[in-house]
Amino acid sequence: MKHLFICIPNNSGSSLAQRLVARSRNVATLPQEGQHVEGFAGPVPLELGLVHFFSENEMFTDMDAYDWPGIRRVWEAQWEANNPQATIRVEKSPPNVVRMGMLDTVFPDAYFIVSWRNPYAMAEGILRNNPKAQIAQAGRHALRMLRYARENTERYGDRMVAMSYEEIAAAPQSLLDRLVQLLPEIGPLRVEAASEIVVKGSLYSSIHDMNAEQIANLSPWMIKQLNRVFEPYRDLLEAFDYELLPESAGRGDGFRPAPLTSRTPLRDAEPDTAKRMAKGDFDYFCVGQYEGVGELADQVRGLGAEWDQMTFRQDQKGPHVDTRTVALRWVQPPKYDVVHAEHEIARHHYDVFGDHIERLEALMAERYGPGYFLRVILTRVPSGKRIPRHADTGRSFAVSHRVHMAVITDPAAKFYVNDVEKSMAPGELWEINNFRSHEVRNDSGIDRVHLIGDWYNPDEGPLYDSMAKRLAPQS
Repeated sequence: MKHLFICIPNNSGSSLAQRLVARSRNVATLPQEGQHVEGFAGPVPLELGLVHFFSENEMFTDMDAYDWPGIRRVWEAQWEANNPQATIRVEKSPPNVVRMGMLDTVFPDAYFIVSWRNPYAMAEGILRNNPKAQIAQAGRHALRMLRYARENTERYGDRMVAMSYEEIAAAPQSLLDRLVQLLPEIGPLRVEAASEIVVKGSLYSSIHDMNAEQIANLSPWMIKQLNRVFEPYRDLLEAFDYELLPESAGRGDGFRPAPLTSRTPLRDAEPDTAKRMAKGDFDYFCVGQYEGVGELADQVRGLGAEWDQMTFRQDQKGPHVDTRTVALRWVQPPKYDVVHAEHEIARHHYDVFGDHIERLEALMAERYGPGYFLRVILTRVPSGKRIPRHADTGRSFAVSHRVHMAVITDPAAKFYVNDVEKSMAPGELWEINNFRSHEVRNDSGIDRVHLIGDWYNPDEGPLYDSMAKRLAPQS
């Protein structure tokens, strides 16, 4: 009995490789990644809040952090149940990249598939799928994965097949041919690059290199941020035949890359709009403090004609007639009874404010769980003006958290929810219950500016229940 471990980083084709290998009748696979099989006794990125970023924590390379005898018993039982006649047992978990030495110790008959990918494309996949990920963080992880690939190929060359993501996508049959040479008992394996394949719940019309699409999905600003990370390690990139890219290689228009056009979801990816329309019993909820508000305020002061580009709120002749608005995330025309999917929400002025939205998304995800902003706006209430008392309605408001952050303000600028008065200090983040009557009075001598975001977590239960849980520790 031999064991084959797929040691490929996240967002770099590990699922594709497993799908190809699993075509063999002589292979046993696990029902899911080995790190997620029930009974796995070791560090798991998701449980440690390190989704996609296991390379940041030394625990993943610490032998003592794993109960390897217990892990092996659990995996062997699952392999036996999957295919008792198998001669090769396969496991795939991205953290295998950093723990190949442990696998070699625990499974003396271990063989490996090692791969790597263009770091820009890898970073794009992380940023598109992880609302908490930051650009530089994704870049640093991609660099670490290249370092490990270099070390692993030097150390285990005689017991591994090593191919880049790009090589596998261009010639998947070559991967299988080399596996058969390494492990003849795996049997003959054939695949056509033009055949459809399902990976992570999405259907791809063919096996192809998605780097070009994903790199183009980045914005020029994101390429610039990644280059700041990659430039000192240009020699590492060149060792794998990669190079620094010009900012023009990115053609996306916002921080969070758009969904890929080359794949078709196999299940309904539309937001769940069947949640109960109830906010819960609260007026204000303290979300936290944003440390970058000073820089944000300076950038807001630099706005000029942008304040007059969007007049939707004034044109309604409602409570916001005296306000001015700059939209950062917005659907035109807005429909508050609709919960829009993330790819439908346009991004504006991200060349100036994208970094702040990135950091706020991480803060929101930490407080409310993974999700995205349905709307983000900067709103200005001129000195001496007010927003009259009103209450918001609409399904998108009912399933999202309306969070205000004071950017430019004065103690004389007052907020009222349910007649409860509050002066929000710069950088303070407060969720307000906008289903209750609320108003703003700016009796100060300056224009008051708030950033307002509506955070939506698709997996969150009814807001009434989740709010009760969050308020309980404060009561």
